[in-house]
Amino acid sequence: MSIRIRTALEKDFVAMHKMDFGANATHPFYIIPWKTAGLGACAAFILDRYEYLYHSRNPEYTFLVATAGDEIVGYLIYRKPLGEEEPEEWKPTFPNGTNLNFFDKVFGEVKAAKKQYNLKDYWELEGFAVHPNWQRKGIGSMLVNKFLESVDANHAKCSVRASRIGKSLYEKFGFKVVGVLPIDLKEFGDYEPYTTWDMQREAV
Repeated sequence: MSIRIRTALEKDFVAMHKMDFGANATHPFYIIPWKTAGLGACAAFILDRYEYLYHSRNPEYTFLVATAGDEIVGYLIYRKPLGEEEPEEWKPTFPNGTNLNFFDKVFGEVKAAKKQYNLKDYWELEGFAVHPNWQRKGIGSMLVNKFLESVDANHAKCSVRASRIGKSLYEKFGFKVVGVLPIDLKEFGDYEPYTTWDMQREAV
């Protein structure tokens, strides 16, 4: 079946989230904060984030989806440079039982790490996943390539915070590691440190 890459519509958000959860079910983000609140709270949180970016940060943010027939099998979210105007801040409503200490720790450390780099003029790949049943079929490469078509058309630099799995894919497209961030999660249970890599790609 042929794969099509298109701009996502608001009606795609639920399918995007379900696909994302299937691809990242063991990710600490999908486990630790929602032990008490439940996965329904997680879904509400993610969908609220999508809605905010789609309506309040458009056209700064772009949502792409990969489809096989009517099925969404992958997605990618990217951000253009912020420019001079300060964007409206997202103020999520956390459901009762959400582990807010997790968000304070992880988001705080990520924000501090990003301050090391001057990313004002960088495009940023912010969200990316491929359904487990469709992985290793070139769909991830198709989505990243579509993103880079826009980046390169603007002769721009770009960045991504990569997971261990995604790091090798980005390297194939010319991204280089500029930093590494291991986050200690022991205070939340018997978890290994969650490590991500700051990667950048020069303009071409």
